[in-house]
Amino acid sequence: MLESLRARLARGSKVKLLYAGEEHAAALVGPCLAVIARREPGPNIFQEAPRWVDGLLEAYPHKGGVIVIVQANAPPPSDASRSRIDRAYSEYGRGVVAGAMVIEGRGFVAASIRSVLSLMMLTSKYSYPIKTFSNVDDGAAFLANKLPDASAAPAPFIASGVEELRAAYEGEMGAFTAGPSRANI
Repeated sequence: MLESLRARLARGSKVKLLYAGEEHAAALVGPCLAVIARREPGPNIFQEAPRWVDGLLEAYPHKGGVIVIVQANAPPPSDASRSRIDRAYSEYGRGVVAGAMVIEGRGFVAASIRSVLSLMMLTSKYSYPIKTFSNVDDGAAFLANKLPDASAAPAPFIASGVEELRAAYEGEMGAFTAGPSRANI
């Protein structure tokens, strides 16, 4: 799947694809690790997350950011998934100075998931600040303001790279999110 997704990305893309599977896709968008999640993370996240952080640090030794985009209709994470998410976010700390978790969508379910994950992030002692957002633009703006000078990237660059990754992944797997970050969610 990695090669077919890579082929979908535009020539000269700002997206450097790191992983693609049924559950999620991960890529570097400049100094940001971008993860688009279709489902709860499976056990393979334990092998993949360290590789992603290694790729980020190889390209940006001064560290970068992480932005995770979760599908709009995802159910709240299970206990097993919360443990995996916590472990992945702890691993991200090796290579990031800030994190943004984007739970897209409207209504009670999306707001509940944002609340659950915000509480989880507050009770966890990550080595970096992390916030929950309802759209990619706000998450990208947060990250752009937190990146070190040596890894600086403007928010529109990060957001457009995430959208490029989303479009390629949805082209491969089918649409599954609330849509582009610029949608009034």
